[in-house]
Amino acid sequence: MGIGGWDKLQKQLAEISSIPEKNKIELLTMGSNIYAEEMRRTVAVDTGELRDSIHVEQQGDGVAVLIDAGHAGFVEFGTVFQSAQPFIRPAMDNKSDEVLATVGKALENLIKDVA
Repeated sequence: MGIGGWDKLQKQLAEISSIPEKNKIELLTMGSNIYAEEMRRTVAVDTGELRDSIHVEQQGDGVAVLIDAGHAGFVEFGTVFQSAQPFIRPAMDNKSDEVLATVGKALENLIKDVA
C-alpha cells in the first residue's frame, strides 16, 4: 500500500513523461498565450509600442512571455515621475485559473491519447 496517493502520483508522472516534447511545448505555449493576451489587453497604451512588443517564444525546452519594449519595467513598477500602471502581475493573477483549467484539460486529453 502506498503513502496517501503516492502510487497514483507516480502513475500520473509516468503518463506525463510519455508525452512527446512537441506536445509539452504546445501546452506551455497555450498557457503563455493566455497570459500574453491579457497583458496586451490591459497594458496602458500611448503609442502601442509596449503592447505590440508582448509575445510568446520558445526558449530551449520551455516557453516564455517576452516584452521587448525597454520601458516595460517603468510602466509596470513606475518611476519617481510616473505612477505604476501594472499589467504583468495583474495578468498573472487574473488568468491563472483559466490557464490551469485550459492547460489541465488539454493535458488530460493528451494523456488519454498517449495511454
